[in-house]
Amino acid sequence: MKLSEAIREGAKLRPQCFGKLFAVTDHKIQATCAVGAAYEVLQGLPRIDTWGEVLISSQYLLGINEKVGVITKGITHPETGDGHDDLYCVIESLNDNYRWSRERIANWLSEIGY
Repeated sequence: MKLSEAIREGAKLRPQCFGKLFAVTDHKIQATCAVGAAYEVLQGLPRIDTWGEVLISSQYLLGINEKVGVITKGITHPETGDGHDDLYCVIESLNDNYRWSRERIANWLSEIGY
């Protein structure tokens, strides 16, 4: 599965959130960012602890990267033209800073072959 496909499928499951991978209310994941949407499709939902926090290791990208093989690859940012960030950082920026929809992010990724 391509990263764009995982994001597109994950976007169908719940609303978009900004500033975090998963938005939690009442100990349930209510929304996902673009990477969170891909994570849900590729890895399933993470567990929630007793305080309502998402339990996800700092290695969570490895699971996505193993399945799509591109998340840590360097890429040119479509808004800034900067080519030094890895794909994860660019997706995070498009989601959180530029407020691109997850579908728009998926379309852009598809256009560049991911």
